[in-house]
Amino acid sequence: MKLNKFKQKIDRHNLNNIVRLQLADVETLDFAESSCDRILCCSALPLFTNVPADLRLWHSFLTPGGKLGLCVFAQTAFVHGVVLQKVAKQYGIEIVMSDLTGTEEKCRSLLEVAGYKNIEITTKQYGSYIDLEPSAEKSWDTSLHHPHCSPLLNLKQSELAQVKQQYISELEALVTEQGIWNDITTYFAIAEIA
Repeated sequence: MKLNKFKQKIDRHNLNNIVRLQLADVETLDFAESSCDRILCCSALPLFTNVPADLRLWHSFLTPGGKLGLCVFAQTAFVHGVVLQKVAKQYGIEIVMSDLTGTEEKCRSLLEVAGYKNIEITTKQYGSYIDLEPSAEKSWDTSLHHPHCSPLLNLKQSELAQVKQQYISELEALVTEQGIWNDITTYFAIAEIA
C-alpha cells in the first residue's frame, strides 16, 4: 500500500511530529476546523463530485494563514478527453472533466468563491506528440471506465459503436507528421485563507 511507503519516508526523515497520514474519502473528511497548515491536491480535482463544496470544506480545515495548493489542467489538456467530450456532446451526453478549472480565470474564480485570498496561478505548458495507434483504441477502453464517462454506457451498443468510430475519426483528423499534439497545459495554484 502506498501509505506504507509514505510512512517509511516520514520515519526516515523524522517527520512524525509534522506529518500525519490518513486514508479517507477526501470529500467526506471530518478534520477539526483550523487543523491543517497546508492542503495539496494534485491532478485529482476533476474526479470530485462537488468541487466548490470540497474547496469550502478544505477552507474550514486550514489554520489562519494556511495554504491550499492545486495542480489542475486546462480545458484543452489531454486530447483524448477533449475529443471524447466533443463527440459525446453530439449524442446529448455532457462529459465534464477540467471545465471548472479550464482557464486561469475559472480557476481563480472558483477559489475566490470558496473564500480563498492571495491566489497565485502559474501556467506551465507541457505536452508531447503521441501516436494514434494503439493510443486511440486504448484511450477509448480506458475512458469507458472513467467515472465522468459512465453516461456513455447508457447508450445502445450500436450508438456506442458509432461514438467510438467518430471518436477515432476525430483523432485521425488531428494526425500530423509528428503525431497528435497532446496538450497538457497545467495550472499550479496557491491560495491562502484570511
